[in-house]
Amino acid sequence: MVAVQDDTKTRLIEAAGVIFADKGFDAAGVREICQEAKANVAAVKYYFGDKRKLYKAVLQHVHACKDNLALQMAEEQLKTQPPLIQLKFYILEMVREHLASQKPAWHLEIMLWEMTRQTAEGREVIELQLRPMATLLKNIIRRLVGDEVSEETVWKSGFSIVGQVLFYHVHQAIARQLAGDAIYEELTVDQIAEHIYQFSIAGLAAVAKRPLAHESAAS
Repeated sequence: MVAVQDDTKTRLIEAAGVIFADKGFDAAGVREICQEAKANVAAVKYYFGDKRKLYKAVLQHVHACKDNLALQMAEEQLKTQPPLIQLKFYILEMVREHLASQKPAWHLEIMLWEMTRQTAEGREVIELQLRPMATLLKNIIRRLVGDEVSEETVWKSGFSIVGQVLFYHVHQAIARQLAGDAIYEELTVDQIAEHIYQFSIAGLAAVAKRPLAHESAAS
C-alpha cells in the first residue's frame, strides 16, 4: 500500500513539473496535472494540501536531483587549486549541467520560469540551490580580480559568466539559426565551456586592469 502511495505522489510531482515548466504556476491546472499523472483530483490535496504546496514539492524535487557543484568544489583536491583552475571547472560543470544533463528537460525549464517570474516558493529553493553556487563564483572572481574591485563589479562579472552559459541553453534555436547548422553541430560541451572560460578571463583581466595569470596555469 505504501508503495502505491509513493508511486502516485511521484507521478504527481513528475506530471506537475512538466506542466508547471510549460505553463508556469498560474496557468497550470490541478485537474490537468492529475489527468497527466493518472491520479484522482483529490490526490493533490491528500499528498500536498494544495497546488502551491505541490509546486514547492516540485521545486524541492528539482533541487534534490541537481548535481551539487558547491560540494564538488569543496573537495580537497579542487579547493586548494588556483582560482583560474577553479573557474575553469566551475564553467565546465555549469555547461554540462545545462547542455549535457541526463535529467528531464523540465528540471531546467522550471528553474528558468523562477528566474523570470519568481514565486515565494521559488525564492526559498533558489536560496538553497543557487545562493551557494553564486557565492562560490563570487569568491573565485574576488580572488582573481583582487580587493580593489568593487563588490558591485564582482557580482556583475559573475552574472556575465552565468549569462553566457544560460544563452546556450535558453537560445539554442536562435544560435543555431544565426550561426547555421554546420557550425552549431560542431560545437561540443568542452568547446563551449572553453570559449566561455577564455572570454571570461579576458573580461576579468580588464576589470582587474592587469593580467590574471599565464594561460598554462589553468590548462
